[in-house]
Amino acid sequence: MLVVAAPLGSAAAQQQDDLLSTPVRRFIFNGQASAESRAHFGASGYPLGTKDAVLALAWHTEVRIAFESLPTPEFDNVIPISVDVQNITVGEILKEIVHQDPRFKYWERFGVIEVLPDLADADPESCLNRVIPPIEFNYNLEAAFGNLRCITKGFDPFCGSRNLGTRNLPKERIDLSYEGQPLRDLLSKLSAMSGNHAWLGSYSEPERSCGSFYFQLYQPRRRFPADITLDMITKSDQTLVEGLPPQCTSCHYHEHQKQ
Repeated sequence: MLVVAAPLGSAAAQQQDDLLSTPVRRFIFNGQASAESRAHFGASGYPLGTKDAVLALAWHTEVRIAFESLPTPEFDNVIPISVDVQNITVGEILKEIVHQDPRFKYWERFGVIEVLPDLADADPESCLNRVIPPIEFNYNLEAAFGNLRCITKGFDPFCGSRNLGTRNLPKERIDLSYEGQPLRDLLSKLSAMSGNHAWLGSYSEPERSCGSFYFQLYQPRRRFPADITLDMITKSDQTLVEGLPPQCTSCHYHEHQKQ
């Protein structure tokens, strides 16, 4: 099932955040076992499914795409995705991906594209649909995401921002308050505020409860050594910069990602 929802907010914000209309000159993803791919994944020896295709698309286009995985054991039932297109939009590519794996749908709202299992947003037991009590953020985004993790985990010893993928979030303080909003809405709103992060949600059990839920962040616009031609030892000492180095953007496949 495919659902495409319009972005929320003012008309100006909708125009600015129309991520689904982002043009893509070329995108190649072959999720068959042992297949070569130009979609940021090497030959793996096992099938690559919807999550891998969505991440490859996000990294290639540098567009914020959040992803909610299927609960286990259905998560392990991978449907290989194969896409080879040119002169198309992010939305049209996602339409093809969910056509091949109709267990998923997508929409764009709050400045983020969300790809999620069909009917997941209507599951009253889902942690992502849990309405968060009134909350105030008067600290930086790293602490804000860590606070959301603590709320969903009942403030257990492992809550907070550790291993959350928040290292490169903006450090500026935010002053916001929200009342009665689902967790998935807050994750997307904070992701859009960061500029270059989106969330990934997964479950360790068949139920979508908060006890089995885990989320982390990733950067669609990834960080690379300034000079990728150096050997690995020298490269590891370099300061990382956002965006593909010029050596990569000079090729046809990445031409749209020039600085």
